[in-house]
Amino acid sequence: MPLKSNLRLIRALAALVLLSSAYSVLGADAPAAAPAGAPAARRGGPPAAPITPAEQADIDQLGELPAWTAGAGDGS
Repeated sequence: MPLKSNLRLIRALAALVLLSSAYSVLGADAPAAAPAGAPAARRGGPPAAPITPAEQADIDQLGELPAWTAGAGDGS
């Protein structure tokens, strides 16, 4: 008799797994298509145009800042 109860338990668990996964498979919406003439989504690469010389100068000044040390505070 234990074989029959184990078989029923296995069937019940399999049905539970199948029913719970069917919701996520059948309920998923199809990805929206891009409108005609719209540019393709960007993938990797630089986010925009190259930086200007003024922006590069601002970045270069960051190297002149003192190193952070523990307990130095937030600078205000």
